[in-house]
Amino acid sequence: MSTNDSALNCRETNRVLHRLRGLFSALLSHDGFGEIKIEMRIMSKGCKEVILHCGKQYRFMLDVPQGGSTGNAYMCDCRETNPALKKLHELYYDLLTHDGFGEIRVVVRILKRGQKEVILHCGKQYRFVLDVPQDSKKSRVYRKEDEMIRGP
Repeated sequence: MSTNDSALNCRETNRVLHRLRGLFSALLSHDGFGEIKIEMRIMSKGCKEVILHCGKQYRFMLDVPQGGSTGNAYMCDCRETNPALKKLHELYYDLLTHDGFGEIRVVVRILKRGQKEVILHCGKQYRFVLDVPQDSKKSRVYRKEDEMIRGP
C-alpha cells in the first residue's frame, strides 16, 4: 500500500470517526437515553460499507486492503480523554481490520446524580459510568408541590 493510499484510508476513516464522535456527544448531552448501532459489511474486494444508525442512517464506503496486517494503515491519531469513546475507537479499528462482517452497539442509559451508563456491545460488553455536567440553562422539571408553592 502506498503512502497516498494510507493517507486516503486515514482521511476516510477520520470522516467516519468524526461523525461517530458527534453522534456519541449528542447522545451523552441528550436528556434521555439512546442507542447507536455501527454495522460493517464487505461489499466487494477491498471495499467495506460502514453504516451508522442513530435515528438516521449514515453510510460510508471504505477501501480496505486485502490480507496482511492492515492495522497500521488505519491507526489514526486518537487523543480521546473519554474512556468510553477511546474504547469505541479501538473496537471500530478492530472491526475495520477484521476480514468479515461486524456490529457494534452503543447504549446510553440515565443513572442517578448526573451520571450516564455507556455500554458497548461488540462480542463482549464494556460498561462505563460517566459524569455528565448538568446544563443550568435547561428547564427544570418541577413536582406538583413545587408548582403550587412557586406558581407556574
